Amino acid sequence: MRTDDAADDIQQRLETLRRRKEDLAKQIVTLKKRGVSLGTADWRQGQSGEYLYIVPEDNKQPPEYIGTDKEEQQRALDRIARGQEVIEIRQQIAVVEKKIKAAQDELQQRSNSPSES
Repeated sequence: MRTDDAADDIQQRLETLRRRKEDLAKQIVTLKKRGVSLGTADWRQGQSGEYLYIVPEDNKQPPEYIGTDKEEQQRALDRIARGQEVIEIRQQIAVVEKKIKAAQDELQQRSNSPSES
């Protein structure tokens, strides 16, 4: 494979990776617009039934009281699920960023090496 062809292939790969990263970032924005909670559900038993708290992941904030209302509980659980999706997407973005860096390094190496014909 000629150097120019290889460089073109790397450029295509870079463009694909950049688009993938952009798409993942858009997914995070969409999830955040719907509401996310980065925490875990903490169920407790009370006199009027089972009630829910959301315990923040960072433990820097107090738990958020949700209560016993089933609809409110479900909305809170949905926010937690979206928060987990955000975490997973951030991990995917980190992988894509590593691939982008590797492709950029490869392209740089090719541009610094003597050209083939």
